[in-house]
Amino acid sequence: MVSASAFQPLFCFPFLFEKDDLDISFDAGGNVNAGLTATTVVSQWTWAATLLQSSTVAAKYGISGSIWYAAGASIQILLFSMLSIQLKTRAPGAKTFLQVIRARFGKRTHITFCCFALVTNIIVTAMLMLGGSAVITSLVKLISVEYATTLIAAILGGYTFIGGLGATFYVSYCNTAIIYIVMIILIFKVYEDEEGDSNPLGNSNC
Repeated sequence: MVSASAFQPLFCFPFLFEKDDLDISFDAGGNVNAGLTATTVVSQWTWAATLLQSSTVAAKYGISGSIWYAAGASIQILLFSMLSIQLKTRAPGAKTFLQVIRARFGKRTHITFCCFALVTNIIVTAMLMLGGSAVITSLVKLISVEYATTLIAAILGGYTFIGGLGATFYVSYCNTAIIYIVMIILIFKVYEDEEGDSNPLGNSNC
C-alpha cells in the first residue's frame, strides 16, 4: 500500500504538512534551512535605502565601495547568529526574544520591550509601505499614493494572514530571483553596452 508521504512534492517545506496551530504560523515549525534563511535575508534586507546607498558608494569608490558596504552590513548577521545559537542552547523553548526577556528579567521589562518592538515594527512597516507605494506611483499613471499603499497592505497582509511565516518564504524566493535578474541586467548594461544616449549608466572604462 502506498503511503501518503509518497504523494508529497519532492521539494517542499515540511512545516506545510504539520499541525496548523499558532506556533507553526509564527515560526514555520522551526524547520528553516540555510538556503531559506539566506534567501529571506537577501529579500527582506534589500530596502530602498540599501539599493541607493550601495549604488552611491559604488559610483564614488568603485567596486570596493559595494564590497565594504556589504561587509559592514554582514557584521550584524554574524553577531546575531552567534547570539541566536546561545539563545537556542540556553532557552530552547523560546520562539522570540521577547519570551527570553520575560523569563530573564520579568513581566515589567517584558512589557517595556513589547512596546519598543511594536513601535519599531510600525515605523519600519510604514517606511517600507511608503517606499513601495512610491515605486508603484512612479510606474503606474494616475494612481494615488493612498490607493497604492492600501493595495500593498492588502496583498502583503493577505498572504501573511493566510499562510503565516511559511508564505513569506515563497515570496522571498520570488523577490530574490527578481533582485538577481535586475542585477544581472544592470551588470551587462554597464559592462557590455557602449557609453552613449542609450546607455546613461556608462561603462567599465569610465
